[in-house]
Amino acid sequence: MHERPSCSDVVDKRSAFKTETVFLLEQAFIANAYPSRAEKECLAARMGMEYKQVNTWTGAF
Repeated sequence: MHERPSCSDVVDKRSAFKTETVFLLEQAFIANAYPSRAEKECLAARMGMEYKQVNTWTGAF
């Protein structure tokens, strides 16, 4: 019979954004709270992120 992993054994596959990344995203949000898709794609490319990550982050507010 297999044992279920304890909570301490379970690793969250999502990773938190680095402090620098959050700072840059916040600055972009302050400059434009409603960026277009093209602006989000450009921001993602500059930061080495995927569009989906930027889109999710900007949609959280």
